[in-house]
Amino acid sequence: PHGADDRDVSSAMHRASRHSEEAALNRALPYAASLPAEAAASLDAAASGLRTALAIGDFQRGAPHALRQLALHLQRKHDLADQERRALILDAHAAVCHADLPASTRAEACVVLSGLLRRGKHLNVSLGWRPLWRLLLAAHLPEHGPVSYESRSVAASHRVELARCVARCRSHFAAGEAQAMLDAAAALLCPHDASRFFLGASLLALFLPSHGDAAACWLPAVLRLWLSCGVDGSAEYDALWLGLLARLAKDAFYGHASPVEWAPHLPLLYSRALRLLRLPGGQEAG
Repeated sequence: PHGADDRDVSSAMHRASRHSEEAALNRALPYAASLPAEAAASLDAAASGLRTALAIGDFQRGAPHALRQLALHLQRKHDLADQERRALILDAHAAVCHADLPASTRAEACVVLSGLLRRGKHLNVSLGWRPLWRLLLAAHLPEHGPVSYESRSVAASHRVELARCVARCRSHFAAGEAQAMLDAAAALLCPHDASRFFLGASLLALFLPSHGDAAACWLPAVLRLWLSCGVDGSAEYDALWLGLLARLAKDAFYGHASPVEWAPHLPLLYSRALRLLRLPGGQEAG
């Protein structure tokens, strides 16, 4: 094991050294001064190409090419001004939410949007959650979406990238939307259909915002759903809500969310954590 760790560290050091060496060589090349202008021109062409492709419905060639160019620009770690990043985020979000985009191309758009948001946490940009909700609903319940003929691997990649994208977009959802999310999930939370019930709970755990004072709206409803739904002894179901509450606790710790009085909920959290670890003990509040 120690040998494997040493090899991993050595490999990481080698990659870092190679990256710095390549950067130094690039700066020494005769055309180094023209690289920033070329990067800006390439970015402008990719962004305008994506907007044009979405406008005319060119989803087979234009949109995939523009998205790959944007992904390549992000991989090269070129600097982006806040105004440029904000505009690109809105363009990528529009691409992800376009109803006619093929699943494989939407997965690429999700990767681009997640990459832009990774360094855009400080930006004040509002993103809509309802189109993303409808897309995930259609991806898991085929009757809610158009007929598609993608392979299982493409469909699975589509769902995974959509979920990752939602996790990145979540902090940019408009304030005061938590109740609307609870209302949207209510139709799925039927105890007589286990698959729809778990899908509704999963969507809530993924979409509900944990920053600001949003938890004041959804925390009582989530706790009632957790305790009174009739699902008992399911590690997956408990993990959904523990993950959501862990995210809330982290945001509260770093000052991104309003303080939460955890004392009344500690017996429940302790008992469910012990159950996930398959350990005896714990006592839940009645």
